[in-house]
Amino acid sequence: MDLKKLIKDKRPSIKDSSLKAYLISLKKMNNNEEIKNLNYLKESKNIFEIIEKLALSTKRSYLTSILVVLGAFNKEAFNPVLEIYRKRLQELNNEYNKKIDTHEKTDKQSKNWVSLKQLSKVRNFYKKELEEKGILKKDVLFPKQKDLVQKYLVSALYTLQPPIRLDYGSMKIIRKLEDDDGKKNFLLVKGRNKKTFIFNDFKNKKNLGTQKQEVNSKLNSVINLWLKYNKTDNFLMNSKGELMVENSLSKYIKKVFEPTKKNITLNLLRHIYISENIDLEAVKKSKELAKTMMHSTGLQEDYAKI
Repeated sequence: MDLKKLIKDKRPSIKDSSLKAYLISLKKMNNNEEIKNLNYLKESKNIFEIIEKLALSTKRSYLTSILVVLGAFNKEAFNPVLEIYRKRLQELNNEYNKKIDTHEKTDKQSKNWVSLKQLSKVRNFYKKELEEKGILKKDVLFPKQKDLVQKYLVSALYTLQPPIRLDYGSMKIIRKLEDDDGKKNFLLVKGRNKKTFIFNDFKNKKNLGTQKQEVNSKLNSVINLWLKYNKTDNFLMNSKGELMVENSLSKYIKKVFEPTKKNITLNLLRHIYISENIDLEAVKKSKELAKTMMHSTGLQEDYAKI
C-alpha cells in the first residue's frame, strides 16, 4: 500500500520530513512490518496499548499520523474508529496544554537542562579544538577535521542567535537572489561580510510567508570559516558528503552538544533559550489580566500605551 502517495495526494504541501515521520509512526504501530492495508488501525485498543508507555508528545504525534492517513484514505468503514482516535487525541491535547500552563519542566527536561552559558561553552570548545589542532591553518581537511568545523558551525547556529527549528537541514547555498526558487531554504552569500538566510519552507510559512534573516557578524565569521572548506552548494552535509536533511540534523545536534554530557535536543535548545529570554511572571500576569477583562492577550497588547 503506497501510503506516501495516498497522503501526498491529499496534502500536496506537506513537508517531506513530516510525511516521513508519519510513515515511521504508522509502521511502528504495525509491529514494524510492511503496511499492506490499514485494517490494523481498526483495533484502537491494540494501538492504545502500543503507545501507552510513550511520552505524551510522542503519543500525540502517533495519533496525529493516524488521523492524517485515515483522513486521506477517506473510507466510511473507518469513521467510527476515526472518531475514537480524534477523541483520544483531544484528551491528550488537553493534558498537554495543562502541563504547558504550569510552565514546569518535565522530568526529562530537568535531567538534561543546562544554561545558555553552558551551551555557548560548547561553541567555544569547538573553536579551541580547531585552533589547538591547527586545523584552521590547513587548506584541505580530512573528513573528521571537516566534521569538527561543521560541529562548530552548528553550535554557532543554535547559540549565536535565537534557535529556529530544523530549517537549516536541506538548505542550499546561493550567490544570486534570482536563484531563490521560492520553495527551498537558502543561505544567500552576497559577500564575505553580508549573508542572508532565506526561509521558504518552514512550519509557519502559511501564516508568516517567506522570512529573510540577516546573518549577524559573529555567526558570519563562523560561516566564512565553513565556506573555506565547504565548496559544495549544500549548507550542511552528512557523513557521506551529501545534503544533510532535517531528520539527520536533529540527530547531529545531539552529537554537537555531547560535551555538555546531557541529551540536548533541538526542542530542549528552544525551551532553554525562551526560558532565559522571557519574563514568565509578566506573561502570567498578562494572561490573568486578559482573562479578568475578558479579551485576548493580543488585544491587550494593542490597548497598552507607552
